[in-house]
Amino acid sequence: MFNKPNRLSRLTSACGLALLASLALVALAAPSSALAAGPKFNGGSPPLSFTSTGASVVVSESSGNVWSCSSSSGSGTWTTTSTGTGTLTFKGCAFGSGTCTSPGQPAGTIVTSTLGLQSVYLDKARTKYGTLFTPPASGVFAEIECGFGGIKIKKNWNGSLIGQITSPGLYQSSNQNTLVFDDITPGKQQYTQVEEGGPVYQLEGTAITNTQTVKYPYLITWCC
Repeated sequence: MFNKPNRLSRLTSACGLALLASLALVALAAPSSALAAGPKFNGGSPPLSFTSTGASVVVSESSGNVWSCSSSSGSGTWTTTSTGTGTLTFKGCAFGSGTCTSPGQPAGTIVTSTLGLQSVYLDKARTKYGTLFTPPASGVFAEIECGFGGIKIKKNWNGSLIGQITSPGLYQSSNQNTLVFDDITPGKQQYTQVEEGGPVYQLEGTAITNTQTVKYPYLITWCC
């Protein structure tokens, strides 16, 4: 009978440790707003809208499948100097003899969910920078269905995506940015972490190779 308080104490301690562990996991999976500050745009004030256009897209999967889209584009708004929202669009998407399409779109057209945007540094030295694209609360980056004759297969993209801005460099002014998505192995992006550490931001089992030119209405400078 005298052991019950000790048992209760041990149980309470265990629950407390479990709660702390859960909170730690939540912190690791926190949205992009919890990230270390990335570069900010200077030369104007938010909101700042943009559009982008690009050539073909290669989609590689960890399963070994490779398929492609013939063109790419995007649009969005920086609602602060380092965060915003946007979408990416890929057209002419074909997988084998079929097409891959998002709901409500013409055959072969994929449109992402409305994504969160955050400017980020890609290396510890903060010499490289880019954009982190995060999905809504559902975790669905893009809804996709691929059709083969009468057969349809769901191939949703879940997770996040990081693209590098290769031009201009930091502290250089331009009204255009070159945004590059690249893979290092099938299904794995070149950049999956912010400043080479912390949570991994990656589409599940999928990687995209694509280059887009992002256009702004006036000169801006990413820095600081």
